[in-house]
Amino acid sequence: MRVLYGREKPIRTLIDPSIPVVVVTGDSGVGKSTVLSACRDSVQESHLASVNITRLPHRTGGLQVSIFNQLMLIATQLIREQKSATQFAQKVANRARAVIGPRRKDFALAVAKELLNVVKERVGSDTGQAMGEFFADISADNSESMLERLHTQVDADALQALVDIADEVASASEASPLYLFFENAQNLSDEDLRQLADLPSMLPERVVLRLEHMDSKDDHRRRIRLMVSAGIVEAPLRGLGEEVVQFWCQTQNIPEALHKRIHRSTNGYPLFVDDAISQVKANRRLGNISPNENFRASTIDGLNDLDPEAASAARRLSAFIDPPQREHITDILGEGMTLARWEGVEARLERARIFTTSADGIPWFHELRRRCIWESLSSAFRREVADRAVSFIADSFEETRNPELLINLALVASDSSEVRNDPRARHIVDATLDEVALLSALLEIAEVDNRSPNPEIPTALGDSVFDYCRLVFMAEVDALSALENLNSAEIVFVSADDNASVLIPRLSRLAFILALGRAGVELPRFPIPAIASTIFGTAFSPRLLDFVTCSYGIGYPRLRKVVEDGVKAHKIQAQQQSSGRSVHSVFLRGSIEQQPFYAYSTFSDAETAARSFADLRGAAGRHWGVSVDIDQLFQLPTVRIRDRRFTNALERIKFTPHPESSFMKEVSKKAALLRYVRASCSGIERAVLDLEETTSYFVLEKGRDAVVVEVTGGGDGVKKLDGLVPDDYRFAGPYRWADLRKMLNLGIGEKVGRITFSTAGATRYEPKNILDALSSKARQFNKSQPFLNVSTSSSALQAALSASLRDTYHDAQALCAVLSQYGDVSLMPRKTLLVIYIHGEEGKYFSWGNSRAVYLRFPTPGAAHDTIKVKVIECESIDSRAEDFNSHFAEDLREAPHSLDVDRITGSAVTSFWLRRELGYEDSVTFLPLEGVSEE
Repeated sequence: MRVLYGREKPIRTLIDPSIPVVVVTGDSGVGKSTVLSACRDSVQESHLASVNITRLPHRTGGLQVSIFNQLMLIATQLIREQKSATQFAQKVANRARAVIGPRRKDFALAVAKELLNVVKERVGSDTGQAMGEFFADISADNSESMLERLHTQVDADALQALVDIADEVASASEASPLYLFFENAQNLSDEDLRQLADLPSMLPERVVLRLEHMDSKDDHRRRIRLMVSAGIVEAPLRGLGEEVVQFWCQTQNIPEALHKRIHRSTNGYPLFVDDAISQVKANRRLGNISPNENFRASTIDGLNDLDPEAASAARRLSAFIDPPQREHITDILGEGMTLARWEGVEARLERARIFTTSADGIPWFHELRRRCIWESLSSAFRREVADRAVSFIADSFEETRNPELLINLALVASDSSEVRNDPRARHIVDATLDEVALLSALLEIAEVDNRSPNPEIPTALGDSVFDYCRLVFMAEVDALSALENLNSAEIVFVSADDNASVLIPRLSRLAFILALGRAGVELPRFPIPAIASTIFGTAFSPRLLDFVTCSYGIGYPRLRKVVEDGVKAHKIQAQQQSSGRSVHSVFLRGSIEQQPFYAYSTFSDAETAARSFADLRGAAGRHWGVSVDIDQLFQLPTVRIRDRRFTNALERIKFTPHPESSFMKEVSKKAALLRYVRASCSGIERAVLDLEETTSYFVLEKGRDAVVVEVTGGGDGVKKLDGLVPDDYRFAGPYRWADLRKMLNLGIGEKVGRITFSTAGATRYEPKNILDALSSKARQFNKSQPFLNVSTSSSALQAALSASLRDTYHDAQALCAVLSQYGDVSLMPRKTLLVIYIHGEEGKYFSWGNSRAVYLRFPTPGAAHDTIKVKVIECESIDSRAEDFNSHFAEDLREAPHSLDVDRITGSAVTSFWLRRELGYEDSVTFLPLEGVSEE
């Protein structure tokens, strides 16, 4: 049984056996036949006798003939089920004889004879003598005359005879009541209608009648009022409410953004809602819903029956999906139309059922009825009406910024000469759906960039636009062809630089709003131009408390670059000249509709930054109908990362390179090394080193030339492209990144990064160079971090330096497995021992050039008599202990050169250098005063 939505009440009325006659009324497409069918299915499930629904004919006597035909079908069904034609025939014959009144008795006998004859022809007969005796009681001439009256004219005796026979059929079926179903009751003649009005008082308890009747015309409503006055119960059907349509769409997994549009374009008429849902499920978009022929015919008939003034108004207003305000309606209609005259026209349009719904309390067209009228206009008149509508809608959108208006614009634009005279708007009218989807994606994510040569022009990266289009608007879009068409029409400009291709939308005012309108009609939702700014202003900006500077946008920018630019902007705006003062900031990376999004804000103090950081955690969710997620949130300054972490580890390894290997193997070695580093890093380290996303490498070798294409956001590994690339492959031109995506068969989220050209036979990827490049990125990031404060207490130094050396040793152990691809590697069996001394003599620096020992002096501000000596010894024997060196330390002090130029190489400078090297910090080191240190 089909699921119905929002029709529980009328179905309960229809299946109620205590109501003799019920008529379901409503417009074409509102679901009258469906509700009637649901009632029929329900009573069949309850084992009550019923038959298929009979369509009432457009002829006099149609009601009684249709009742007879239903009785014939039920009788046939009963005999087949009970397998006793004789018993059934006898019951019918006896009832016919018992009818009171000579004329009615003859009619009943004639009807019974006709009924049993038809049944005999359909199922065969075992009636034998009982049927023969019954037929002998009826005069052949009289019977034929009465049957002719049954089939050709309305007759009260014939109707009563049918009711009596129906009661006996219901009794014979051993089921009560007997339901008779009829549709298209509007076809009944006035004589049949009067006959129908008599049935509530004539029908026995075991027989009930159910009909459906259209109510789209004033004459229909007159007939329905007549039926109701005669005791027939009306079950009126109207369009489903928005909540019901929304629930229906949810059960069918229709995108939420389309629920309101489906209700709006169908006015909740179930037949058309079902069509719309089928459309979306088939191709993920909502197009025009075609009204059926009955609906179209009744609409045009009603229009043609109107007086000239009302008909002209209906035709001119059929360009508008929603009713303009009444004062605007008079402007649109012109020709001396006043509010007073319009009220009269409006009333006549309601009576004629041209206006059958309302919007904001204003009577208006059912959407499909409006479309029927619009499509019936001549081309010249439609062009005139369209021009006026386009002008009015464009002006209204400028005032209200309501995108729903633009659906209307898209539906009438093709007939407007104003649109046809604008080349870009004309192209939008005829653009393919792929072009509309790609342009919608570009309009959403294109943003102005203050760092670009033209900071007022919105731009977006081509990769981002292609991915965003597939994720949000159309999965199976032919994006490259769409872009080429839009570029040829000068709607989208493509600007290629060394790293990526940039797309720039160029639309006239009319083309812009028309593009939004077409998207609203045919795509899952309206585009939100400059969506990053819109979402930032809604979801993020209110949570940033008293920020000094802020930058945001679509994409996956380098964290260190964003921080560098943000610090510079902060210092300019805050007029901070001291480079030693840290900048408190928050960095957020997330996504809008699965499209990467970032925001970076600076603050005047740490407390405000911390409060904003905490508030930003609640920014995720749905805003403007789109999903907003937060992936990473950093409060800066953060822990300074060890910039020499991996190069220090490399120095602990004894490494003998292999001879030169093949180019593919060289690329594989580089990929493996970076994969190890990425896996070993913390989240902040990966962000700083540009290793947040997995990286794969596609290698193309043509003779001695080689090209390596980095692709982020997908898997990892190395793939050779020889044999897969056409001879005319291109790495230049405005579509080169799109060509590459197609050639590499990249998926959503995979982005083309750096493209490297080299000579395959001469290219080597040295581990030290790779790791040094990462160290350089880390150093650059650390410059924006505050100075490191290092306590000079022996316990603090011991903990910091020992942890650093231990981590370096562990990194070196892990690196050995990766570096085995490059050459022969082994971890040198060295153990680093740290010895810390306190000495009372200040101003002397001790060093023994021939020893592995290095002695560093830590001058203590305000405590001239206390000086810390640090001795770090690396030895080959892992069994060495710190105590082994204590006995030699006094000799080291005695032999230290006292003539060292202390002014040239101060103790703090040397200490800073050594700490930077071991801990991986590149900036200056600030020392704190000694606290609670006793001489050792």
